[in-house]
Amino acid sequence: MRYVSADQEAVALANRSPALIGSGLSLGGLSLCGLSLCGLSLCGCLLPVPINAPPAEVNYPPFQDPTQVDPSPARTVTYDPETGDALVFRTGPLDDPNEDDRLFWRWFFNYQPSANYVLVFEEGAAEGRSPDQLLNGLEFPLNPCPFPPPFSSPEPVERVDLIVSDRPFVDSLDEPPGTPNPNQVLPEDARAFRLTWFVLIDRGKCP
Repeated sequence: MRYVSADQEAVALANRSPALIGSGLSLGGLSLCGLSLCGLSLCGCLLPVPINAPPAEVNYPPFQDPTQVDPSPARTVTYDPETGDALVFRTGPLDDPNEDDRLFWRWFFNYQPSANYVLVFEEGAAEGRSPDQLLNGLEFPLNPCPFPPPFSSPEPVERVDLIVSDRPFVDSLDEPPGTPNPNQVLPEDARAFRLTWFVLIDRGKCP
């Protein structure tokens, strides 16, 4: 009786049926891919080439056209309480380079953490808004007379702040203890912009 080694049997099978090499089929209890045929230049099993994952998307901040902001933050806004009209602050159209981002915002008037005055005067919906829902931008009407400033100043200049973010604001209950900017805390991956207006008000004319 003639004995045939496992390698010899595999070579003979490969010569008879080349298509089997690299197929991973089990023949005679031997996996052809598992046999050592490299010394005979008959290697048929290829290791998979790793595929590099696509790079993570860069998160860019939302933005607005500065020429469309009204009134311009570059000048101090004068308010005459005797007119009885509300001040209206407008951002102009808002947009975001990341098409899947949603926008969140908060308006503040005379925000002053040192005086424990951190009231959110107005904010966007909890689920945010897509940029295509904000083609007309944001508006904030304000009658400042019912809201005296929480601080004294030699100049009667007050301020309006707007923060627009592509992530929801951190809930006040989840803010770190002693945070210096309550109600303005954002997640680490958030991108945002801020607009600030300074308002000159003669509060002596307020009713």
